[in-house]
Amino acid sequence: MVTEVDLVVSYLFVKRIKEPLFKLGRLGCLNFHPAPLPDYKSRAGYNTAILDRKNEFGVSVHFIDSEQFDAGPIIEVLRWPIDSQAETVLSLESTAQEKLFVLFKKTIQRFMRGEQIITFANAGGYYLTSKQLEAMKEVDLEKDSLEEIDRKIRAFFFPPYTGAYIRVGGQKITLVNQTVLDLLARKITK
Repeated sequence: MVTEVDLVVSYLFVKRIKEPLFKLGRLGCLNFHPAPLPDYKSRAGYNTAILDRKNEFGVSVHFIDSEQFDAGPIIEVLRWPIDSQAETVLSLESTAQEKLFVLFKKTIQRFMRGEQIITFANAGGYYLTSKQLEAMKEVDLEKDSLEEIDRKIRAFFFPPYTGAYIRVGGQKITLVNQTVLDLLARKITK
């Protein structure tokens, strides 16, 4: 059995970290979360930030001190401005991954230097269930405005997952718009 662990690190790991793993590290167990805490816990931070018309986003690092997702004391949140009228889940995810790696390097260096780590409470925010997330993707052509449909498309088009969709004959048909197609074209032709 491993007995000399300084720090346990979870980086974009999507499953629950359980005992005894999160208690192994002498200095603690860290989770690098690709959304700002405490606002967006668990899944779908990119998606909900776009739907919520946020003008900034962020990535977080926090201690894991229980088996509850994204609930431990927050060490740092790195934030930056976003344009909620143009951002897509693809572009936001790409930027967040870059920022999360910057936060990772900074945090690990702090631990290596033996700095005192000050934390703040991780109160509030919300968790989305898979069922809630799926319901948010559905487009109602009778009720949703063109702006709402566009926002849902930008918030959810992330292959291979189901994006914003309409139902036709019992099937889900994923929608895409020109903004997303242009972004994909730029990625493909790089």
